[in-house]
Amino acid sequence: MLKWGILSSANITKRFIPRLLKSPRSQVIAIASRSIEKAESVAKEWNIPKAYGSYEELLTDSEINVVYVPLPNVLHAEWAVRAAESGKHCMVEKPIATKVSDVHKLQTVAMENNVLIVEGFVHLCHPQFKAIRDTIKS
Repeated sequence: MLKWGILSSANITKRFIPRLLKSPRSQVIAIASRSIEKAESVAKEWNIPKAYGSYEELLTDSEINVVYVPLPNVLHAEWAVRAAESGKHCMVEKPIATKVSDVHKLQTVAMENNVLIVEGFVHLCHPQFKAIRDTIKS
């Protein structure tokens, strides 16, 4: 079972949370925001059991095993690294990083902590991907 923690109460989470709630293999355990009031509001809206007033707090929750990072692009790599160092798998909103050196750091920290860090880009499901694959096959 994937037990998700979400590092943000940004509007993009409103597109992501409903999909997680439909998954039989996922539970949304907690949400964090820079404001406990905002985190509690989103948690109440989606029946999320835990709300945290800091991202650091969420990363210390031992019940969470995967973290979603929909923060501003310049913060993606930093918080993915922190999540991995906390022993949590991580799905990062695109782009996964803004610098190549950050991508290398993500690879290293993922291997060192035996976790996956992936970018939330659904290219395999996109109609253009099928068209490209069909073109290559032909």
